[in-house]
Amino acid sequence: MKTIQEQIEQFLTATGLTSYRLAKEAGLNKSYVSRLKNGRQRNAYSKNADALRAAMKRLDPETARKVLA
Repeated sequence: MKTIQEQIEQFLTATGLTSYRLAKEAGLNKSYVSRLKNGRQRNAYSKNADALRAAMKRLDPETARKVLA
């Protein structure tokens, strides 16, 4: 299974969305998502990772399915 960092990076690259947009959709701080994406924040709380994955599915279900597989 891919790490949340890999999932975020692949999703944003594939969709062209910003980490700010993903953070807003997930209800998380944009700095937190940026730190996860860039590897400065190694672990994500389970509820935050779940919120990010759910946001990916809402923003682009097809890409999310590929990235989260």
